[in-house]
Amino acid sequence: MEHRSSRRMRTLVILVDQIETDVSHGLTRREAIVEATVRRARPVVLTALAAILAMIPLSRSAFWGRMATTIMGGLFLATFLTLLYLPGLYACGSARAWRKAAGVKRLLPQFSMRGMHARQFRLLKRLNN
Repeated sequence: MEHRSSRRMRTLVILVDQIETDVSHGLTRREAIVEATVRRARPVVLTALAAILAMIPLSRSAFWGRMATTIMGGLFLATFLTLLYLPGLYACGSARAWRKAAGVKRLLPQFSMRGMHARQFRLLKRLNN
């Protein structure tokens, strides 16, 4: 199990390193995130697919079936998180770090609560901070 988690961590580190390399070569953050994710998608998917397909015969076993099914689901979820969730999370984190480094306090103008629902007001307030 440790081997699979180390593979996921290595994939995440490679993806983040690729994003940083693309940014240093002159791409914008958004372009770098998209390009690096698309470039790394094929190796990530093929590695996960090979491991998932290798578990299919084991999943029919009475003794190992549940464990194999759990591993297959975990690999699918980790691949999904690597290719979709992590780039989005990285984009949000880098935008916040950029705003802090540039000294930008607010991206949106100041709003008052008059004429809007409390949930919308909280969302706008959170975006401004």
